[in-house]
Order: sequence, then structure tokens, then C-alpha cells
Amino acid sequence: MAQPTWADFAQLVQGFTSMGQALRQSQELNAQTVHAMHVITDRLANLGTSATQPTHFVAHAQPAAPTTDPCGAPHFRELRTFKGKAANVQKFLQDVRDAMQLLRAQLLLEQDRCVYLALFLKDGSPKQWYTYIVKSEAHLLQDFDAFCDVFKAHFGNPDVASDANNKLLALVQTGSAAAHASCYTELLIHVNWSEQTKIDNFYHSLKP
Repeated sequence: MAQPTWADFAQLVQGFTSMGQALRQSQELNAQTVHAMHVITDRLANLGTSATQPTHFVAHAQPAAPTTDPCGAPHFRELRTFKGKAANVQKFLQDVRDAMQLLRAQLLLEQDRCVYLALFLKDGSPKQWYTYIVKSEAHLLQDFDAFCDVFKAHFGNPDVASDANNKLLALVQTGSAAAHASCYTELLIHVNWSEQTKIDNFYHSLKP
């Protein structure tokens, strides 16, 4: 029989969490149904006394049609500004790539993608870095992946693996199991642990 992997274990945790949420939703739905039945019963009981009363109909306004962007561009939450912290480099780059995936029809050129990333660089060190690239390393604007590599080399943590290892060993569950598993998984991509080590450490990081 094959040994379970970290992915199997994480899916199991998320599955139990989903089951708990589904149960709570079912209980809430049952409560709403009982309430609705009481309301209907009360209205039927009062129907006879209100039959002789004139009925007034209120015209309801039609809901406004959803507006659409003439260019067909999707709308989503604006990206957070990158302030130069090494701990935020990976998350910032991933957010930029996700946004560019949605805007791929508008960002066809490599330089367009580099400029888009630069829009979310905070004044100070991040903006100064970009200004230097434009003036002295302009060829990087023709290769977005190379541009990101230089960005990571400049702002990133030079010892990200060791930092992630320490965070994983110190990580303990403080909220839901699903949120804890998500945070744990984000750090795992930076370390070279065996599947068994991932599972064992995660088990010990859970609430008693």
C-alpha cells in the first residue's frame, strides 16, 4: 500500500473542514425553512380576516442591468503596493502574474507587463530600482521573466529556504484547520522536506 503524501493529508484536513461548513449551512437552512413555514401558517390564518380588505399592489422597480466593460476587461481587487519587504516578494509577484492572466488581452508585450508591475511599486526604494532599470538595464523590459528574476534577486530574501524552514518549525494553529493548512502549504514550496516530515510536522503544529 502506498504511503500517504502531504497532498493527501492536506486534502483530508480540508475535506473535514468542508464537511463541518456544509453541516453548519444545513442547520442554518433547516432553521430558515422552519421559520418560513411559521410565517406561511400565520399568513394563512389571517387570510380570512384580510379577504375583505382592499389589496394594494406595489410596483417593484426592475433591477438595473449589469454594466459591462466595452473592452471586456475583468474587474478585480487592485493589487497591494510593494513596499520593498523581502517577505512580500513571492506573494507580490504571484499576485501580479494572476492579474496579468486576467488581463492577457491588454498586456500582449513583454514591456507592457513590466510596466504593469511597476505601477504597484511604492515610492522610494522600489520606484528607484525601476527607474534604474529603465535607464541602465532597459533590455530587461523586453523579457518579463528576466525582469522578475532581477526583481527577486534585488528585493528577495537570499536565504528563503532557511527562513521558511524556521517558520514551519515554529508555526502553530491559531485559527481554523483550513487556514492553518493553507499557510503551512505556502511555506512548504521553499523547503526540501520528505513527505513524511511534512505530515509529521503539520500534525504537531495542530491545536491539541
